[in-house]
Amino acid sequence: MNISYDIFDLVDFPVVITDKNFIITYKNNIACEYFGKLRKRSKITKYLSDYAKNTDFSVISEAEFETGTLIKRALVFEEKDFVIFFFLSAMQFDSYELLSEYIKEKFDGNFLNFYFLAYKEYLNLQEISNFEKANVPERTYADLLALIRILAGNPSFMQKEGLDLAEIISYTAKRAGESFRALGLKLYCAKISGEARDFCRANISLCSFLFIVFRLIYSGFKFSADGNLEISINYLHTNHADICVSVRTALKKKDVCGKSFSSLLKMLPEFSFEFDILEKCKMFESDWLSYELENSVLKLHFKVKCETNETLFVRSESAAQRKKRISKAVSVLLCKTKILLSKK
Repeated sequence: MNISYDIFDLVDFPVVITDKNFIITYKNNIACEYFGKLRKRSKITKYLSDYAKNTDFSVISEAEFETGTLIKRALVFEEKDFVIFFFLSAMQFDSYELLSEYIKEKFDGNFLNFYFLAYKEYLNLQEISNFEKANVPERTYADLLALIRILAGNPSFMQKEGLDLAEIISYTAKRAGESFRALGLKLYCAKISGEARDFCRANISLCSFLFIVFRLIYSGFKFSADGNLEISINYLHTNHADICVSVRTALKKKDVCGKSFSSLLKMLPEFSFEFDILEKCKMFESDWLSYELENSVLKLHFKVKCETNETLFVRSESAAQRKKRISKAVSVLLCKTKILLSKK
């Protein structure tokens, strides 16, 4: 099973990953769209300038491209058994050296630690009041502000908007059910409670939200004993939406090493890279992802905080435009999930 790097589809810049021999193994959606000449299984070094070909990428470095890309500079570093090329907007300016120097000094050259620590700080800041923010010491913002300056704006997975979760789950289940049928899998129409239809509206990043939902669907099918899966959404009186994926499974409690959701994820080695990133973001320290295993039924829960009409971040667009955006996001993740499920 190949390791999935699809979490990089949530960022707003091209990402290319190679093995230690610089053979391209992965491109995120933006890289696929704009870097057509950088083909998978080709060697990325043939596109580099003569100067960059002699660079030691075992430490965080900059690479110059002569052909194959619209963006000519990338930040490069090794991570485990692969090499990551990040084509950040800031790398195209004369001051780009400051980025790698900052990461070398503050984070021992590990860009992922820098990037996701800043994201974790951002999430924490969203949970406090404006008064509390005004009294937070400036150093708390330092890495986050550096990140925003480097990327010339918030990454898409930081940008939230008010959306109807019941509408999204209903549409996702319908589309996925039709598509997965060709793989011999069955996903039933979503079960949506009356309260969920009335109250399950939340400020979310659409792509990040759907990324998690499709990861739950994939995990459910992988643990399913009969290839059947149910998805539901209910409103909890703690003012949260509970999205639940449910399957019959051969898993026993003794098979799972721990009670946290992360203990389940560790049983899917294809997500080992994403698991490391989610841990760096401290995503498993809260109860927004959890599971139950009782009487051969596995339930995967995803809790999302709901908002009132007064606190929703509503975009100025028609219902048709919103549905088109949701449809496009679902289509992308549906395609990737089918590919993952079709692999043995």
